Amino acid sequence: MRSVRVVLLLAWGALIVALFYDPLTAWLTLPDSGSPFRIGDDPVVIQGVPRYSTPYSMTNRIFWTIAVPLVPFSIMLLGHEFWRRVCPLSHASQFARTFGFERKLPNLNRKTGRVERVLALLPSQSWLRRNHLYFQLGFLTVGVSGRILFYNSSHVALAAAFIFIISFAIFVGFVYGGKSWCNYFCPTAVVQQIYTGPGGLFDSKPHIERVAVKQSSCRASTASADRSICVGCTTNCPDIDLENNYWKTVDLDQKRNVYYLFFGLVFGFYTYYFIYSGTWDYYMSGFWTHESDPFGALLKPGLYFDGHSIPVPKLVAAPAYIVLCMVLSFALFLGLERLYERCSSARGLALSKTQRRHHMLTISGFASFTLFYAFAGRPNILLMPSIAVKLIDLAIAATSVAWLISSLARNADLYRHESLGHALRLELKRMGFRSEEFLDGRSLDQLSADEIYVLAKTLPNFSVDQKRNAYRAILADTLATGQTRSSESLKLLRDLRVQLGLSDSDHDAIAHALGVEDPSLFNSDLARTVEEHARRRNYREFVIDLVQKGLAAGVAPKAWLARTETLASIRQMRNWFNISDEEHGEIVGEATNDQKRSTERIEALVHSLKWTESARFTLSHENRPEASLIAKTIVKWQAQLVREIVHLAATLEDAARAAELVRPIALILGTEGNSALLKTIDAAPAALRDAVHSARTQASSASYFEIIEMSRPADVVFRSFLDDRDALVRALAVSALATESAEGAALAREIFGHGEALPPLAEEIVASAKHGERSPMVTIMAELLVSSVFSRVDLSVLAEIARRSSIEIHPEGAQICRYGESSDGMFVLVHGETIAWVAGENGREIIGRGGAGTVFGELGVISGRPRSAFVEVASEEACVVAIPRSAVDDLLGRDASAVQSILKTVTGYLLDNMAAASAKAKQELQTS
Repeated sequence: MRSVRVVLLLAWGALIVALFYDPLTAWLTLPDSGSPFRIGDDPVVIQGVPRYSTPYSMTNRIFWTIAVPLVPFSIMLLGHEFWRRVCPLSHASQFARTFGFERKLPNLNRKTGRVERVLALLPSQSWLRRNHLYFQLGFLTVGVSGRILFYNSSHVALAAAFIFIISFAIFVGFVYGGKSWCNYFCPTAVVQQIYTGPGGLFDSKPHIERVAVKQSSCRASTASADRSICVGCTTNCPDIDLENNYWKTVDLDQKRNVYYLFFGLVFGFYTYYFIYSGTWDYYMSGFWTHESDPFGALLKPGLYFDGHSIPVPKLVAAPAYIVLCMVLSFALFLGLERLYERCSSARGLALSKTQRRHHMLTISGFASFTLFYAFAGRPNILLMPSIAVKLIDLAIAATSVAWLISSLARNADLYRHESLGHALRLELKRMGFRSEEFLDGRSLDQLSADEIYVLAKTLPNFSVDQKRNAYRAILADTLATGQTRSSESLKLLRDLRVQLGLSDSDHDAIAHALGVEDPSLFNSDLARTVEEHARRRNYREFVIDLVQKGLAAGVAPKAWLARTETLASIRQMRNWFNISDEEHGEIVGEATNDQKRSTERIEALVHSLKWTESARFTLSHENRPEASLIAKTIVKWQAQLVREIVHLAATLEDAARAAELVRPIALILGTEGNSALLKTIDAAPAALRDAVHSARTQASSASYFEIIEMSRPADVVFRSFLDDRDALVRALAVSALATESAEGAALAREIFGHGEALPPLAEEIVASAKHGERSPMVTIMAELLVSSVFSRVDLSVLAEIARRSSIEIHPEGAQICRYGESSDGMFVLVHGETIAWVAGENGREIIGRGGAGTVFGELGVISGRPRSAFVEVASEEACVVAIPRSAVDDLLGRDASAVQSILKTVTGYLLDNMAAASAKAKQELQTS
């Protein structure tokens, strides 16, 4: 493509030269040349005056009626990335980078205190960056008006325009790095956006394709291959992923306005030829490409209606008419958008604002394209045989209709669904999974996004830990690219969790561990974007390549990176990627497996593990119901922290140091809720496993004393959770404080009094806390935890069940369940005792007894059958949580762990009943 760009730029230069000296094309217009372009005897009538042509240089005509009409067609057909890679203006804007004279500015690195020189980029809050589409459309409008007034037919004016635009592109490339010209200045960028929408017909799909250099992103040629050198000059860069850029900006009014105004620009430009001359022959003949004395016509009448000239100078009339058409076009499409909204609502179509906007932009782009080709190139097309004209029209119509259908079929949710599916596919590949053995030889690359989700959920050898690892990698990438700021991305992450069978608490635990390892992932002050991530990732790949070359040569990584020729290569790449000293140090550390950095990460995770255990210890001695609920969340965090510690420790070369670092895990093994961590430890390398088990066998009350020393008062612990990322945890923490003191209630009003959008369940808890009260839902949630059925249920699911449940107090002898009654719910015994009995030949036959935590009534709910036994209170009173059938049905549909626990309970009942029946039968046989 680079050679194509060079050829096009040279051809453009040759065209500029031809504007001043063209000895070749004029003969094509001679009356006796036999050329289709020869001038005839018939005049062109302009404002009622016949005008005759004389032989002329065709340079202007070639550019305006051949070169220009090819551009939009190639953009829609071959795609945005094709045009960006061959565009000569884009190539000219990269001269500063190619020849190494890009502007750099001093920048203070606040972490290191050093002043570094970084590539100059357009400031993120500048007017131009925020309003570049308006600027580019305005630039284009000025250029289009200039065509009519000056350089349609004037060779000198056209050459001046060419020299100006090329010089301007080169200047912008010097002042601002990357593709700032293409993204913020170039007037053609508006045309590219409108005629591609979410993608041209043959645009690649980087969100589902694994390629080294995506689409038309900035690149540099190396000895091995092209390498991406993105410097992050824009966010949601269309050169990296055009469709991502489209969906990120589709709701912007600025984008909508430019689309609607552009149709008017096209309409105004082409219809002006008619209202200026009074006939279409003026345009269709191509007379305007070689009109004599265009400057002399500027002050003459610029409008002609009904055989009369309107005394408005062409200099004023042309731009005024074009602007008027743009305003009317905007009003027309805005009215159509509102009509479409009303009609879709009236018909009950579930279309989001984004989807309606996408449909309108697509139709607007299609209309502009169709209108453009009703005129563009026609002066030449009409000179062709009729069959050629029909074939050209067919090609244009087929391309535009195919693009229309393809674009309307896309939507933002589908794009994000495919993106996450691709990320999951890559993780499955990384883990070594092969789908061929399950799907008749079909590889992972041949599967759709939906098939990937189903495969990941149902693979028999895809463990829960592997699913967590896959989700962790995807979440880390999403955080690193700043995509978690999008509500749609968060929704898709939730959908991915459902597909993988992971819960919200799994997400919270993974996010907590990621935050401990790299706090910057959650730093809202850092501008994390796909482009910034790509810039660092590509530089990291370059450094890894260097390290691998050194290893292949038998040289240690640090020694290889210190070689003179390697340092020269690094300096060049750092310049291309705009890499600071701090970023370079971090990336080199990652690429060389810096043991110090890994050790620091493990130490941070271990410290967090100890801190969470001290918080859990404090809460385990606290009577407030919120304490047990937050402790449940802590246990989930600890499980993920242990996984991260073991994984990182396994990468350390110093086995003794690794064993020393993992020993603190033994402090929490065997404590409440953490026995499951033994599976994680048992899967670790032998040295680490032995170190933990050795520390565990040696552990004593003295070793746990470190945790006790770290513990703090309960109120301090609750306050530490007020800034947690999980809204439900924050709500529980403020509830615990609010019910203890008026100060706590005031704190609840202060923290949650700024209109923060909370999930409904958290909002209900906070609403009570603001009045110094505890929501009944919190009490019920805590009571449910006494049952093993609910101990592993996700906190948000537990809250939903509690919201729909109630606490009942029954006196001694009261029958909570009656044989034969409809099974309208299940019960959890909070305190007291119950007996379950059925009527037998000798009266009551007790079939079971229950204490705190016992669940009963669930068998009838699951089977849909009436109650199979009486359940009666056997103590002075019994307190139960009554859970309605609808809540149980929802629970069974949402939480796999709850299903497993309930089925385990039911199976226990059945086994007990079978054993009792067998024993009774044996006894009867013996007595008989």
